[in-house]
Amino acid sequence: RSTQLPNLLLPAFYDSAASELQFRREQFDWNDLDLTQRASCGMTKCFFASARDGGGEEGYLIQHSKRNQTKTYEKWQRIWERAEELTSNHNGIRHFLLDPPLMPVDPPLEVLKKLNAMVFGPGRTNNHYFGKTKRYRATPNVGFIVQRVKAAPTPSLISRCYFFGGEKKKKGEEGRFKLDDLSASTDKFRLAVSDENAFMSTFETELRRTIKLLADERFSSLWKDFQFLLDNQGRIHHIDLDRMEERTFRYPSKKGAKQCFDGALSKLAGVMNGNYTFAGIEKLEKKE
Repeated sequence: RSTQLPNLLLPAFYDSAASELQFRREQFDWNDLDLTQRASCGMTKCFFASARDGGGEEGYLIQHSKRNQTKTYEKWQRIWERAEELTSNHNGIRHFLLDPPLMPVDPPLEVLKKLNAMVFGPGRTNNHYFGKTKRYRATPNVGFIVQRVKAAPTPSLISRCYFFGGEKKKKGEEGRFKLDDLSASTDKFRLAVSDENAFMSTFETELRRTIKLLADERFSSLWKDFQFLLDNQGRIHHIDLDRMEERTFRYPSKKGAKQCFDGALSKLAGVMNGNYTFAGIEKLEKKE
């Protein structure tokens, strides 16, 4: 069945407007990006490690909003507030967001070129990901959004569930668990797990906690493009929280949801005993 989520209120912060936004624009230092290593990129944003964080535990999500920076900023701000609500209502739920988003002054041309040069991901490598450099001139309003986040633990597995029509052609009737191409190879991941039994026990507990989260109507839009990141201790980290912005989506059937979670348990057990192998990001790197 489908559901309609209520409209989300714009944050009071944004209503107070210009002076505060200008203040936020002035706070980001583009020199804090480590532009010596590749970024990890999705369709619209990339993660860059922090140059000042020597432990590699923090970094930044960066998106170039090509059309409407203000609307994109508003969306990121709502997601930040929803993420805070999520963790306050569900103990033990993890995500990577650390601070509210910023709208910084656009970077100098040389920084933009380096940003584009460091883009990496499935089908993402191009020289214009963050905007074309020809005739580029940094202005306060071109359209970058930046947010400080935790770095993802490594190695990790990015896990997804796909829901599709079965014999009765009903959307969401069937479910399938799959590892994403940006995951570590399963061989590398397995070797990083120190105690396989403890890993599976933790993962089962985390999966039950996630099922409880998805049953909460306030956060059930996370069924949309359902995915999470799994670390080598069996802990689940929720990613791509943009999904909480989905006003309409379709719940999977009970059968589809069960297939998804049963598939997760069986595939992860296969990874641990070496019966399931997946090349992951190593395959992408070999294509470079």
